[in-house]
Amino acid sequence: VYFPDWAEQVSQDVPFSDSEDGYMDIEFENLSPLFTRDGHRKEQETSYSAHVIDENGNKKYFVPATTLKGMIRSNVEVLAFSKLSQYTDRFYGFRIFDSNQSGGEEYRENMKNVQGGWLQKIDGKFVLFPCIKDIVSVRINKVKEQFPQYTKGASSWKNNKAVGMYPKVPNGDNTWRLVCSGGMMSKKHEYLFDDDTDDGLELSAKEEKIFLTVNEPNPDFEKYLNHIKNGHKIAVFYLMNKSEEIIAIGLSKMIRYPYKKNVKSIIDKQQSKESKRDLCEVMFGNAEEKDAIKGRIQFTHAFIQDVVKDENLVRKSGVLGGPKASYYPLYLKQEGNKYHSYDNSIGISGRKKYRIHGNNMNVNLPQGNGNKKTMTTLQAIPMGQKFRFRINLHNMRKVEIGAILSALTFHMNSDAYHNVGQAKGCGFGKLSNMHITLNNLKYDIAGYIKFFEIEMNHWCVKNGLKNWIQTEQVNNLVAIAREHHNQDLSYMDLKEFAFYKKNKNFSKLSETIKPIKSLIE
Repeated sequence: VYFPDWAEQVSQDVPFSDSEDGYMDIEFENLSPLFTRDGHRKEQETSYSAHVIDENGNKKYFVPATTLKGMIRSNVEVLAFSKLSQYTDRFYGFRIFDSNQSGGEEYRENMKNVQGGWLQKIDGKFVLFPCIKDIVSVRINKVKEQFPQYTKGASSWKNNKAVGMYPKVPNGDNTWRLVCSGGMMSKKHEYLFDDDTDDGLELSAKEEKIFLTVNEPNPDFEKYLNHIKNGHKIAVFYLMNKSEEIIAIGLSKMIRYPYKKNVKSIIDKQQSKESKRDLCEVMFGNAEEKDAIKGRIQFTHAFIQDVVKDENLVRKSGVLGGPKASYYPLYLKQEGNKYHSYDNSIGISGRKKYRIHGNNMNVNLPQGNGNKKTMTTLQAIPMGQKFRFRINLHNMRKVEIGAILSALTFHMNSDAYHNVGQAKGCGFGKLSNMHITLNNLKYDIAGYIKFFEIEMNHWCVKNGLKNWIQTEQVNNLVAIAREHHNQDLSYMDLKEFAFYKKNKNFSKLSETIKPIKSLIE
């Protein structure tokens, strides 16, 4: 991680002796349909890209300032060797139904020890009350006899609600409660839970985090959490280790088993532990409570320059499923012939970027299985529209201004492009080269970028790296931002995802690197 030596001297009030105040006026054109979500709009208006209504009643579209700031900051993070700090810390979990898959036999052995219990929230804390007796399975045809409203293959939440949320049913000499789990059509059993013990087990902070993040992919999970918040108990399946610690809690008997490592623990081991500010934090600010600092860069919205009528919008519908970091073959560093998972990770692969689509490429959205409930409709701005925005700079040093300009121009490489908004992976949101006008600043664009390159080059050489312009990080960023074509942009289907988890020789696509020209040679 590169830490600027002036990081602790930054002030909003006391200027650096060599600081500058000024602004950049920037214009760009969208080279493909563009859609940016506006979270402040009503639900029925969210199919339109972010906009305001002008005095003539027309929609005036814009790219939000926060979107632009994120786009530029993400580039600066790469170019300036910043900390990997913009991530969601969580635990991921897995279920392995195929015993031939790596870890499959161990998973199935663990599932034999699953117990039942009741989870409740008391004084803001999750408390697990184990069942007195072991879980009893009951055949689905018997459930259907007593509860005709039960639907085989329906979700656990839907069936639990349909039968009356854990109704009492007779079983031998005792009365048990029916618990519905999962929605697999091939499933033959549901389960009976006994009453709970009086001694509850309060979940630790780590156990709570594992429960909340590992089960988050379950589409009904939020409904179960709301049920708990309303003062009710929910039936859960859980596993304990030999030390009587809870290691997994789930909503079905085949529990999502948590990996040993969470995202933060992997990243912390991978990068510098120094609690200094990197260049991005110095420039853009930091909202962390312990080290809050206000940014010295302000972005405006990028407003469209012409009116686009509704009939000219590009209407597309499809499934906008995002990449999942739980897929460790891509998201984690891989070495050797055996995959590293979140159990034995050696590091995060890198930062997520979407490749740029070449000209005249199809921008249709994936259709999935045709289920309209999973589809999103976008009324995108047609290509060829001009947008303008401004970046205001306060108390900025030459290196910092150069970092912004290097990120905006991909270090003066005119064949590299930005992309913003939704459906970037399908070719949406491709932007032209930025036309930049500097105001109240001392040097030209190339001059500022040169200052930045000199600083980064000096740091790289000092730390035993190549010249900055030759580093893998810088070259990959620019290569990903250059145009790609069909063979580089196809998505794996579900079968391929499963296949490559077993295929130990799977290798990721690599970028075709074209040398970047240095400004200081």
